[in-house]
Amino acid sequence: MTRSKAFCRAAVLAWACMFVAAAPTPSEAQQQPPTSRLDQILQRGKLLAGVRFDFPPAGYVDKDGKNVGFGVDIAREFAKRMGVEIEFVQSKAATRIPLIQNGNIDVEFGSTAPTKPRDEVVDFSMSYIWDRSVVVVPEGQSKKPEDYYNTDKRIGAIQGADFARLWVERSPKANMKYYQEYPELLIALAQGHVDMALTAEITAIELIESLGPRAKGITVGQPYMSDPAAIVLPENDSKWRDFINWGLQRLWADGTFQTLYKQHFKIDPPFHPWENGQLQPRVMEIGDPKRDPWKK
Repeated sequence: MTRSKAFCRAAVLAWACMFVAAAPTPSEAQQQPPTSRLDQILQRGKLLAGVRFDFPPAGYVDKDGKNVGFGVDIAREFAKRMGVEIEFVQSKAATRIPLIQNGNIDVEFGSTAPTKPRDEVVDFSMSYIWDRSVVVVPEGQSKKPEDYYNTDKRIGAIQGADFARLWVERSPKANMKYYQEYPELLIALAQGHVDMALTAEITAIELIESLGPRAKGITVGQPYMSDPAAIVLPENDSKWRDFINWGLQRLWADGTFQTLYKQHFKIDPPFHPWENGQLQPRVMEIGDPKRDPWKK
């Protein structure tokens, strides 16, 4: 063997030894944390679900201090079908994305519009709520959104809410005043701190009723946009996102979704999940339990 051939062989053997040494042993591989949030939840035995505490009927806290709402009940269904416990973590318009990004929650069952800028940093399920954004005004005042565009009237909205951003696009000179929670916003309107408030239609109706005397003298006006909402998920985790989308369709197929929607929104769902008015073909088939741990 020539000297050059011997050198090349020795170099190849050296590289091979380096790769073998770097490869994880079976015990090390077992100790590596699961890569998908779905696997982490099953290993932990608990679903960390972000839900709203202030946004009926998607999510709020009732008079007994219990988390209730459509998103809350959908979260409970997922935990039940996965065979795990559930822990509710409060999410707000300003905190829901950071909670997902920082790993404080596994998923957010709130009322978040799946906008393109948000989709750059988190992922979304298919839309699971459709509502209308409306103006809420003092009784006797105009209920027409266009009467409030580009005026000096004080417009109240929730910080981080997408329909507030859309209002500013339509009304660049809007005099905006931002709040953190919806009850605070509507009470401010009733007390005259703002002249009009922006919110979702069903939320406004529910809050005016639940706030009672504190919301006296305000009423729901006309809509100015349709407002889809989706479940928020960590970015680039297709295994977890697939499972959530399959689950939504399965809850629809067995009627659970429609029952909960009508219970909380007082109407039948004004939409159909997936595409063209039908569910994903064979979505009810349960696959590999490591990827599809759905329990009927």
